[in-house]
Amino acid sequence: MADISTNEEGHTQQSTGTETLADSTEWKLVALRDADQLDTIGSTRAFIRFDAGNGRVGGNGGCNSFGGSLAVADNSIHIDRIFSTKMYCADVQRHEDQFFRLLEQADRWQLDESQLKLSKGDTVLLVFQKK
Repeated sequence: MADISTNEEGHTQQSTGTETLADSTEWKLVALRDADQLDTIGSTRAFIRFDAGNGRVGGNGGCNSFGGSLAVADNSIHIDRIFSTKMYCADVQRHEDQFFRLLEQADRWQLDESQLKLSKGDTVLLVFQKK
């Protein structure tokens, strides 16, 4: 099981050895899986923020704000019950819909320097860059 601790700023953080999924960090979406490939996302407002201590996740899908439930243990992750505002934004809607679907499919997380990857098994679904 991963350790949950409080950092100097008073934010809780999920830690597995040297890797940390910090609650206060905003992670900007930079790539998402579409069919059999990982597509790089250009300019987008999409981001995610974790609140492991309260079991919540939230952010923006590029058009709509969203939230959901979060469970993190070691390098496993489970995000479900995603809800969002319901605006339609033609230029980003396809990516936002895919983003929300992939969040609920992810079962692993991994930090590589300033990148966060959410995967299902060995397949990377989403890539985020620390804001």
